[in-house]
Amino acid sequence: MLRVAMCDDDAAVLEEVAGLLQAYAAENGDTPLMAERYVSPLELCKAVENGKSFDIFLLDVEMPELSGLKAAGRIRGSLPGAVILFLTSHTEFPTVQEGYKVGALRYICKLELETALPEALKAAISLCMEQEDQYLTLTWHSQITRIPLAEIIYLCRASRMVEIHTANQGIITAARSLGELFSALNEERFFYSDRSTIVNMDYVLKLSKTGLVLKTGEELPVSRLMMPKVKAAIMKVWGSVR
Repeated sequence: MLRVAMCDDDAAVLEEVAGLLQAYAAENGDTPLMAERYVSPLELCKAVENGKSFDIFLLDVEMPELSGLKAAGRIRGSLPGAVILFLTSHTEFPTVQEGYKVGALRYICKLELETALPEALKAAISLCMEQEDQYLTLTWHSQITRIPLAEIIYLCRASRMVEIHTANQGIITAARSLGELFSALNEERFFYSDRSTIVNMDYVLKLSKTGLVLKTGEELPVSRLMMPKVKAAIMKVWGSVR
């Protein structure tokens, strides 16, 4: 299920876009879409900044409260991997250069929605599928959190929960077992440093006699029993350990 946010101050445009999204989803049953409408870019930005997550954004370029370009900039701060599509009433796109600065995938002319939107959606969905393996996705009731694998420093068991220590989002708590998360990560760079901790090799600075020294300055202890396995995991990625 891919989540789509539509934002345009014109309710009629939102209605047309929503209809085209439904038609696309009906014709492509293997890519279900869940869409939400926003007439206020500020409301959308606040929702994202408060933890709401979307995979694809359809943003009107020109809106009175906040332009689509500025809204995209704010969205990027919370969801760096989101796919952004801009909607515009113009047949010429003078803001393309600005759009590239916020990583926009496409500009879609509102006068050509019926043909241009399905093509853009196909490209956006394809990009989302390519990126999916680069994220750890957590669900808790109606809340969905996507954490870039590159930002995960280590995971550790904390009572019945797991704490995920990240480079940019602080500590995120997951109601999953450590084993389930290890299977979900499915990446060579992640390995067990002990029975209650999984470490991202990219953040390991060195292996001392007692544990792993991380680039963050933290040191994670490694037991004598686990030390041979930890060395083997490091050698597999680094090639050798001295």
